[in-house]
Amino acid sequence: MKKALYKIIFFKILGWKIIGTVDEKIKKCILMVLPHTSNLDFFVGVFVRGIIGIPMNFVAKKELFIFPFGYYFRAIGGAALDRSGGKNVVDATVDVFNSHEVFR
Repeated sequence: MKKALYKIIFFKILGWKIIGTVDEKIKKCILMVLPHTSNLDFFVGVFVRGIIGIPMNFVAKKELFIFPFGYYFRAIGGAALDRSGGKNVVDATVDVFNSHEVFR
């Protein structure tokens, strides 16, 4: 039921499309949700994840992972990017990937 609702919202109402597929055997990869034009893009990513039907993760700045939202974001596969100590986004993302066996 949830998948059908996601498809209606994503394809019919929003007019978006999904290009490509994801092989579940691939344990680490980067999937792009573009264009990132607003905070509502997060929900587009949630819809894609629900439509494709395989576990997918996301990264976001660590400030989003504090109470009350931190528990929810981690529960749905989120990982906090810690850019302290002069790290840039790429280095912080590499650290997240290295700390997980599966991260898409």
